[in-house]
Amino acid sequence: MLTYTGTVINVQSFAAKTDAKTGELIPEKHVVQFLGKKPAADGVLLADLEDLKVEDPRPFQAAKGKQVRVAVRHWVYEGRSGLTIPKGSPVEVLP
Repeated sequence: MLTYTGTVINVQSFAAKTDAKTGELIPEKHVVQFLGKKPAADGVLLADLEDLKVEDPRPFQAAKGKQVRVAVRHWVYEGRSGLTIPKGSPVEVLP
């Protein structure tokens, strides 16, 4: 399992809504914005803002503004890739 370390910048919840075209109900979702660092080609670390969906935003709201470590999965689908936080993953607040 991979881990992601970053500072929790924002926790945003989006209410459930109905798709205007299909009438399908789009469920509520929660997104956490993390500020982390990623290496550039020349070895310099660049700031990286990462948006990750979460099932339960409460642990992240409690850690807002703090550096945390969380387990993530890397996925690839149709040429796109990203990270997801597995359901029930603990949020470790770092000193």
